[in-house]
Amino acid sequence: MTFKRSKFEILLNILFTIYRGSHKRTHIMYKANLSWNRLNEYLNFLIKQGLIEELPSEKSKEYYLTDRGKNVVWYFLKIKEAIKVESLSP
Repeated sequence: MTFKRSKFEILLNILFTIYRGSHKRTHIMYKANLSWNRLNEYLNFLIKQGLIEELPSEKSKEYYLTDRGKNVVWYFLKIKEAIKVESLSP
């Protein structure tokens, strides 16, 4: 059975990947399980939404959560904690 992630799930996955300390594009790409082109589309979207920022590094660019992005991650963690879905099976 193949499970297709929603755009929302992919965006959250990218935010959590950055939150956990992966700041380089290739690291984010592998950890979020995305192609290079799709990753760049999502990164650009997150930048436009003000959730992440792109900063130059020695060889390339790195991505960091903005305060707004940190708030999204924090709120999602609080929701996840409140719901505590263990299993949907009876």
